[in-house]
Amino acid sequence: MKNTYIIALLQLPKIGPVLANKIIKSIPFQIRSSEDLNSALIAAQSRLKRIPEFSKEVIDEAVRNAEDISLKAKHLDIHVISIYDENYPKQFLEILNPPVVIYVQGNLNTLKQKRLLAVIGAREPSKFGLEAGYNITKHCLKQGAVIVSGLAQGCDTMAHTCALENNGKTIAVLPCGLDKIFPKQNRTLAQQILEQDGVLLSEYPPGTAVQKNYFIQRNRLQSALSDGVIIIESEIEGGTMHTFKFAKALQQPIGVLHHPLEYRTIKSAGNTAILEANQGIKLDSSNAINDFISMTFDQPMRTLTAVESEQD
Repeated sequence: MKNTYIIALLQLPKIGPVLANKIIKSIPFQIRSSEDLNSALIAAQSRLKRIPEFSKEVIDEAVRNAEDISLKAKHLDIHVISIYDENYPKQFLEILNPPVVIYVQGNLNTLKQKRLLAVIGAREPSKFGLEAGYNITKHCLKQGAVIVSGLAQGCDTMAHTCALENNGKTIAVLPCGLDKIFPKQNRTLAQQILEQDGVLLSEYPPGTAVQKNYFIQRNRLQSALSDGVIIIESEIEGGTMHTFKFAKALQQPIGVLHHPLEYRTIKSAGNTAILEANQGIKLDSSNAINDFISMTFDQPMRTLTAVESEQD
C-alpha cells in the first residue's frame, strides 16, 4: 500500500491514527487510488463504528493533500515511514495509538540503535539541574547510549547538546512538522543533530505548526522509543510528568536526578514527589547511574503493553 493513501486517510476529518490503522487492517485489498480509498471506507463502515461518510470531493481533496505532503517531504529529504514499513520503530507498537505514519530526517541507522535513552526535563531548569543533568547525560553517552529528547529549551537542549559535544548520537522527537522547528531558536541545534548522524522525528507532516496537545503526543513517543527515561528536573505539573506517566505504564526504568535539600525548589518538586513515592531510581552518584544503565539496557525485552494517550 502506498504511503500516500495512508496519509490521505489521516487527512480525512475525524480519522486519527487508531481508526486509520483499523480501517487498513479491516480491508482485504490494497489502496492504490482514490476509488480504492472510497471502497475501503465503505467496506470499513460495516465493521467499524465512528466512520463518517465522505463525499468524493472530500476524498479527492484528502488524496491531493497527501500527494502534496509526500512531494514536500521528498524535497526536504524527509523519510515517510508507515507502520507497515520495515524501518518503522517496533517500540511504537507498544502503545495503544501508535502513529500510522512518521516523518524522519537523518540517519535511519541511528533510529535502529538498541541503547536508546530519553533524557528530559523542564524548559527553565535550575543551574544545578543543568550542570548535574549534563554530567549524567555524558556518563550515559560513555556507556553507549543514544540520547532521545524533545528539542525543547532547557533540559532537552542540554541533553542534545551534550550528545553532540561528546561525539554521541541523539534523536529529537518534535511536536510539529520537521520544517517547523520548535522552538525557533533551536533550528541550528536541529541542523547540528542531522550533521552528526542524528535524527529528527515527528508524527506530523511537513507544514504542521505546533499545537498545545501535540506536546503530550510527542511525550508518549519519546518514552515508547526509549529503553528507559531520565528525569533531570520537573515541577509537579510540568510536561515532563506526562512522559513519566507513559514510562511508568510501559514499566520502563525511570531515573530521577536527586536534588540535595539546598537545591530543592518548585522546579524540582516533581523529582522529589517521584522519589518519595518510590516510583523512580535515585540518581545521586556515579554508581547509581551505572546501576540504572545496567538495569535499563541489560533487562529482558519488554512485553507489549497497550498504553493509551489522550488523542486518536
